[in-house]
Amino acid sequence: PVRLRMVGGGGEHEFRSPALAANWIRACKEAADVQQASAQYPRYWTNRGDRQATFKDTILMPVESLPVFQQLFDDTYAMVSTRDRPCPAQPPCSKSRTQPGGCACSRPGG
Repeated sequence: PVRLRMVGGGGEHEFRSPALAANWIRACKEAADVQQASAQYPRYWTNRGDRQATFKDTILMPVESLPVFQQLFDDTYAMVSTRDRPCPAQPPCSKSRTQPGGCACSRPGG
């Protein structure tokens, strides 16, 4: 049997074969695509679900808004180590970008 656990509290599902599990995953993805395609976006959004549109716009903000956004970043930033962050040590340690959770050098207090 193949057991799958859904992220976000969706529970566990068990299938008799990998093929049945793959079919279920495919059906879930198709259902999510249909739901996304029918989503209603606010009219003032530049990109409203058009799959051809890109979300690479840079929006210049007034300098007065900097403290508000800086506070948002400060309040939500988490000092966590990941494989995509390079080792801060010079020269980089041998575990840089290879160890799950990142190397000890890039962890808080490391």
